[in-house]
Amino acid sequence: MAAVIIGVATVDFPAWMSAAAMGLGATAVAVAANRVLVGRRGDVGHRIAMLVAAWSPVALCQVAISVALGSTVIVALPVLVLPLVSAVALVNPGAGLWRPVRFPAP
Repeated sequence: MAAVIIGVATVDFPAWMSAAAMGLGATAVAVAANRVLVGRRGDVGHRIAMLVAAWSPVALCQVAISVALGSTVIVALPVLVLPLVSAVALVNPGAGLWRPVRFPAP
């Protein structure tokens, strides 16, 4: 519930600061839900899917509340997603970055 209230608390901040705070709150909820529901038992794909599934409704509520209160957070939506991208990168570090891509032999 506190993550959703961040949109109300940061309505007077600049759009990028508000979006960053909302993204951090939604990501914290998603990481906590991921650890409780999936933990280390799930493979990388399941953990990433759980992060996105838990993050999306919280972020949607945050943005809806913020826009309803008159914030211009819509212009800073890429900043909202950055904490989620970081959390996903920590689940699967180096995916495709350190291993060469292997194409099947013709």
